[in-house]
Amino acid sequence: MDAVSLVDEIRSFLAEKLKNFDFQTKKGTISKPPSVYSGYLPEKEYEDEEEDIPEDYPFVIVQYLSDDEKTHESVTYNLQIIVGVFDRSVDGWRDVLRLMTEIKRYLIIKNVIKSFTLKDDIKSKLFEEQLHPFWHGVISLDFEGPGVAQERSDILG
Repeated sequence: MDAVSLVDEIRSFLAEKLKNFDFQTKKGTISKPPSVYSGYLPEKEYEDEEEDIPEDYPFVIVQYLSDDEKTHESVTYNLQIIVGVFDRSVDGWRDVLRLMTEIKRYLIIKNVIKSFTLKDDIKSKLFEEQLHPFWHGVISLDFEGPGVAQERSDILG
């Protein structure tokens, strides 16, 4: 499995797990589960030029950052999961922290995504600068899996 497939598998897994969550939207009385994306938020076209609050919130983005491959042994993919919520109160950070905690819990319980295993060191943090009413946090994690197998044409003679 390559990095793109791993990111997409995690996105699908999280979308299913988070579908019953409800977070505030800019339309005060409407709440919804976070949209879960691979890579980046999709590009939006706003009909109203005065639109100042994107409809993307709440969201979760699964991103590839880097990899470390030990030739013919294993590969480790470094990923991050970005979480964003909209909350007009000063307590939006609580929603981000709760969402990150649940995401980590789901991934720790799952532990293996296809042939990749979640490594022990998972870090999460809230952004130091929050742009109220937008609240964000990030989870950093690694998945390790099998490396590329070496071709052995000399075995057949």
